[in-house]
Amino acid sequence: MGYAIDLDISLLKPILHFGASGDSIVQDEEYHRLLTTVDTNRLPVEDRKDIFRNVFNYYNKVQHWINYDIARNLSHYFDVSQHSLLKASIETETTTYITKCNAASILEFLIEMNLFKQPEKAYWKSRLIEFMKEKNSVLQRAAISALSKFKDIALIKQVSEYLNRENNAVIQAVVDACRQADPNNKFSIDCFVEWTKNDREYIHARYGLWEVKEKKAVKYLLDCFINDPEFLIQFMDHETIFDNKDEQIIQNIKDNWDKEIQNELHKIVISAFSCKRWYVVEKAQFIKRTTLLLNEKDKDYIFKLIAEIKKTKTLKVQNPARLEH
Repeated sequence: MGYAIDLDISLLKPILHFGASGDSIVQDEEYHRLLTTVDTNRLPVEDRKDIFRNVFNYYNKVQHWINYDIARNLSHYFDVSQHSLLKASIETETTTYITKCNAASILEFLIEMNLFKQPEKAYWKSRLIEFMKEKNSVLQRAAISALSKFKDIALIKQVSEYLNRENNAVIQAVVDACRQADPNNKFSIDCFVEWTKNDREYIHARYGLWEVKEKKAVKYLLDCFINDPEFLIQFMDHETIFDNKDEQIIQNIKDNWDKEIQNELHKIVISAFSCKRWYVVEKAQFIKRTTLLLNEKDKDYIFKLIAEIKKTKTLKVQNPARLEH
């Protein structure tokens, strides 16, 4: 059917009208995918508006969630003149959290496309913050994803107190929002650190750590490695999952190199070998790369480190000679 519509775009309108012709007709997701994967440049504005209105209203009428791919596709059919349709969907006394979630799912893409003027942006910021207060995990995930498209870390920080921290999808959305809004912000780094220590969300948190690139932010991240031993251990313990992608962190350090960073890295190495879980440290590529970088800047560093390890009881390594290779 999609092939036929590509050949003759005029077929789309009667297909749309057939689906919308009666309340008894059940529409499925494949039908909606068919309607929303047409080249919108080939459609008149009114036809695009009809598709948006019919599909969006159908999900709200039957109280089904709009799938991510359908919401993404449907957003391209939206016309700014339909802003009142979106607002009306969430402003009635009988509006459910499913309807609010569907609106937020669409808004994620509309905000990203920068279709709204300042008054509309202010309105949706306010409403999405209200959605966060409802404590429904599905609605929170959709709302935080939409808020992230404003690229304003202050918004993410503002709603963080309402988060359902027991829900994986919500935490993933928050970590992703921090990455999109400002990964170099202290609040964002704190989120990446917190969830690196969590066995459920360390993967998404790792993506955020790779994007910490500004000098002040890099130094703050190094401070976290020094002052939070559990963060350092969990970071090293999970590194095999990411192959060599942690090299990005080393590169970010190199790009901001100065004497202070050099001293911070040495503290990290010492802190690592001082911990009780030395068996994690010995195989950690992050510590190896850090040590090699320090040796690159100071050719005698490895020998100084080995001497310090040998003379200090709190430092542990099975075979100090391995550091020389």
